[in-house]
Amino acid sequence: EINYERQLISFARENILPPQSGLKVDLYLKSNRQITAELIMGTIRTEAIIDTGFTSKTYLLIPLKLIDEYQSILSCEPIKAKGNVVTSIIGHSVGMIAKVNSMKLGDFYTENLPVTLDNGNSIVIGSKFLSCFNVIFDYPAMKMYLTPIDSRKMATNIFSYGFGSGKDKTGKIRIYTIFKGSPADLSGLVVGDEIRKIYNQTNIELTYEELLNLLDSENDQTIKLLISNHTGEREVVLNKTMLLPE
Repeated sequence: EINYERQLISFARENILPPQSGLKVDLYLKSNRQITAELIMGTIRTEAIIDTGFTSKTYLLIPLKLIDEYQSILSCEPIKAKGNVVTSIIGHSVGMIAKVNSMKLGDFYTENLPVTLDNGNSIVIGSKFLSCFNVIFDYPAMKMYLTPIDSRKMATNIFSYGFGSGKDKTGKIRIYTIFKGSPADLSGLVVGDEIRKIYNQTNIELTYEELLNLLDSENDQTIKLLISNHTGEREVVLNKTMLLPE
């Protein structure tokens, strides 16, 4: 069991009783040991990999080649990104963000779900999606049970400053992702810029960990970044906005 609300992982040897409020999902074990589940998006019936180590700003990772064939599953125009869009245990990827008009995974159903489109080969469901539930994996029965967490409702848009960041090999904080048309993009930030200092709306300097918390939160707190690149240093002030069309 993965309890995202309490941030606990527990294991059991005995038979698991399905939770009364749990949404059942049938699982399948592929020859390469990947766990998959049937996924329905619009009129498309396909499979998705369940990867607890996959992280993204959106709930699903979908190959661009699938969208090229089934454009109708999207409910908005995709937004292009510069740099790395997603990170997993495998590595980085590039692409776009959009919404699918509907998604059904076992007993779970939702609409207008933000997704990432990339140049990979697989649909992936990762921690962004799973963290909206308390999750039980019953591997002997090949079932997954999703119990919704009331305080973690799925969003139908991405409320963001429009950039992603990370530390390079030397420990410097760098801009790794910019979403087209976002506050970060309109401010002139570019992939590779170094973030030298971070301040909140009351001009108090923040740690990088505090910045990451702000990036993940739903709060629209003004931030000020001291940016350095080959042209010198400058300050950038950002507020959050919805990245995808409504």
